[in-house]
Amino acid sequence: MSAKENRKKDIQEWLKKENEIVKLEFILDLRLPSAYRDFLIKFGGGYSMGIPIAGVPNIYGLPVNSEPTSVLGATLFLRIKRKDLPPDFVVIKFVNREYALCLDLRKKPEKDAPLVKIHLFGNEPPEKLGQSFSEYLKNITSLL
Repeated sequence: MSAKENRKKDIQEWLKKENEIVKLEFILDLRLPSAYRDFLIKFGGGYSMGIPIAGVPNIYGLPVNSEPTSVLGATLFLRIKRKDLPPDFVVIKFVNREYALCLDLRKKPEKDAPLVKIHLFGNEPPEKLGQSFSEYLKNITSLL
């Protein structure tokens, strides 16, 4: 494949992911911070048809569908399970079927979002984790 054909393929892949992100933001009625958007553009997500992708952080992402390893499916599940919470949390991972690791978008961050832990059962408030999505990503990818 020529360099021009490779470039065209890269642009088409970028446009496909960008369209999925816009669709996701529209459905969830929120704007994702650039750090998470960049992750989605680069990796799409850490799963393919529910199976972890080797060498990619196991963070929920694209495609936009109702699968539990899709950021949309996971976030909608949280919204149904915890109706007491505002819709400003985006699930990036479920842990031990007990809680969701979420981007906290209540303050409408543009660049990066703090992470919170939300228990799926009960009505405890979100627990601040003291790190941003970028810091979390850096910490888990250094282990790969």
